[in-house]
Amino acid sequence: MDNLNLKIQNNNKSWGYEELIENNNNFIIKKIFIKEKYLNTTIFHNIKLKTIVILKGTLRIFLGNDINSLDFKDYNEGEYITIKPLIIHKMMGITDCIFIETSTIELWDETKIQEKRYNI
Repeated sequence: MDNLNLKIQNNNKSWGYEELIENNNNFIIKKIFIKEKYLNTTIFHNIKLKTIVILKGTLRIFLGNDINSLDFKDYNEGEYITIKPLIIHKMMGITDCIFIETSTIELWDETKIQEKRYNI
């Protein structure tokens, strides 16, 4: 029951925030908020596998193998997606959006592939 005294770690971003809820030897859980019309960084992971579950709002997720031809889909409350390693992705709040991200433990495994564009 070590987690009863766990302090949630907040990481404010220009596009919203991340709260690190759980970080252990088996998995990571984050609660993430992205503001309406804001876009986070385009990234990929070499090892990390993550699943996103939308709690509130609508989130547009851009995905693909080539930065110049990413497909996108809008996800609404209750919908989810698993993003596998090496898939290029970025996210945009169609509305203010809150989601849970669960992943494997590789917090360090993030390669940015273009500059941030916060508001479009």
